[in-house]
Amino acid sequence: MKQHRNEPMMLYFPMALTHGPLVPTPEEPKITTGKDKFKAMVRYTDKLVGRLVNTLDELKIRDHTLVIFTTDNGTSGGMRGTVNGRRPSGGKGSKFEGGVCQPFIVNCPGLVPGDRKTDALTDFSDLLPTFAELGQAKLPKGVMLDGKSFAPLLLGRQTTRRATGSWRLATAPGGSTKTACAARTTSPTASFATSATKPGWSTSQKSPRCTTLKSIRSSKIIYSTATSLSTWPR
Repeated sequence: MKQHRNEPMMLYFPMALTHGPLVPTPEEPKITTGKDKFKAMVRYTDKLVGRLVNTLDELKIRDHTLVIFTTDNGTSGGMRGTVNGRRPSGGKGSKFEGGVCQPFIVNCPGLVPGDRKTDALTDFSDLLPTFAELGQAKLPKGVMLDGKSFAPLLLGRQTTRRATGSWRLATAPGGSTKTACAARTTSPTASFATSATKPGWSTSQKSPRCTTLKSIRSSKIIYSTATSLSTWPR
């Protein structure tokens, strides 16, 4: 950042924390239990993010640098906690809330209005078109992108995005051992379903944010019940 402070730049920091193996951190080297190690790794993650943000402040480029903090999956099933007194369902590799709904924090004091929360749906495929729009860059012609820019949402120009989203997990890509599907809406409820090796739907674990299978079908989303990757549209 110090070398490129006067020109456009992008920094991708794929931090391994808090991924396993769980280990003590330089600041807490004597801890021994797995849960304490995990907590220490979370605290060390916070320290490293703080170093990046503090450097932006020192270089006086914080106001026009977009900082995004997020993750690619939920927490491992071995580390379970509570949120507002309730244990979230699911985790890494799961189609439940703890597997598909993760933190996505955006900060840019000079560009993005602060102190806002949104339940708008987004995923990693939306990042490229968003960065392109914010940087006033043209996307290559003839290239089909799965994502859509959420720049208007960041800039406060709109408050809503797409109403539904879907995810698919194939534990054995190309095979048919297990396939899981998840559907989510921006309403106060969420819908989840599972497709096993045989065609058809089965309802999954119930939670306060789950609706019935009937409401999934009425949302006009059509999912393939086949397990082959080739049957799924892009």
